[in-house]
Amino acid sequence: MQEFRGPLKITLNGDPYEVAGPLTVSALLSHLAIDSRRVAVEHNLVVLKRPLYESTVITEGDQIEIVNFVGGGSACSPRECLSGVPALSRTSRAG
Repeated sequence: MQEFRGPLKITLNGDPYEVAGPLTVSALLSHLAIDSRRVAVEHNLVVLKRPLYESTVITEGDQIEIVNFVGGGSACSPRECLSGVPALSRTSRAG
C-alpha cells in the first residue's frame, strides 16, 4: 500500500486536478470510477500498456490523459461518459 503524503497536483486531460498521493495509474482510475478495460492512458506523453497501470506511479506535476473507447466510431462527451461531473477534454472523472 502506498503512503499518503498529501495533495498531489497533476494535469488530468488538460485541467488542473488535485488528488491524495502518491498513487498509481490504476489507483487513479479507481478513484475516478473509470473501468481500466475501457480506456487508454497517457502518462507524461507516453501511452501506457494496461499491465503497467498498477506499477506506474503518478507524482507531482505529472500529465495524465485518459481516453475512452466508444463503440460506433464517435467519442462521447465527458458528461455523457459519466454523469454529473465537471467536463474534461477526453474523458470524465467521478468524485
